[in-house]
Amino acid sequence: MTRIFILLATSFLTAQTAHVEEVDGSAVSKPIEFSQDGRRIRIEMKDVQVRISAPSGTASVVEVLALYDPHSKLFWWTHQYGDQAHPGELARRFLAESVVYLSSTELVAFRGGLFLRITPSSQPYPSLRDGLLHVFTVLDERRTKMEQEWADGSILVNLGKVLSPSFIHLRNSPAPFPLPKLRTVTRSGNQWRIVLDGPNGDSAIVTLNEKYAARRSEIVAREQAR
Repeated sequence: MTRIFILLATSFLTAQTAHVEEVDGSAVSKPIEFSQDGRRIRIEMKDVQVRISAPSGTASVVEVLALYDPHSKLFWWTHQYGDQAHPGELARRFLAESVVYLSSTELVAFRGGLFLRITPSSQPYPSLRDGLLHVFTVLDERRTKMEQEWADGSILVNLGKVLSPSFIHLRNSPAPFPLPKLRTVTRSGNQWRIVLDGPNGDSAIVTLNEKYAARRSEIVAREQAR
């Protein structure tokens, strides 16, 4: 899969529940396109901030990012605490750091870093709006536990255990950054092939099985990592 391209940005109102409401003017919808297995794929993306009222009377702002494939009806979402002064920040970070893979049964997001974060979703909804209504309901149900960490079904692959420090870290630098950048994700049968570009000009190919467990890795020249 190659880099994700943003085509268009518009804003529109979503929905709300009794204790969760959309922050006015924060919603941004961006259809995105990417290449996968020689095909161009177009899915919908929406980033929206919501205000959640707690029983104590306080309120917090959470930013929700949702992906939706109108053909398979697959829906995917994630969230983080938001800053009303910077709407769309979660989407910008996601597009810069992540790769999306769409199969007939799953919409999977891979996010780079020292830990490769893999978040699959097999949940279909009739529309993006219906998926977001479900998200708002979930946020409403969990509003009394907003400070707790939520299990979102993500799988973490510790790249530090499968790749050498000489690849992960910038040579002759005490700083931990920049980290390897996720370039492409492809699938062949039951195996995933992950390509990362390291900070020293080389690349790594990491192979995962169908359960997203690392099976092998190799360091190659940047031009060999196709």
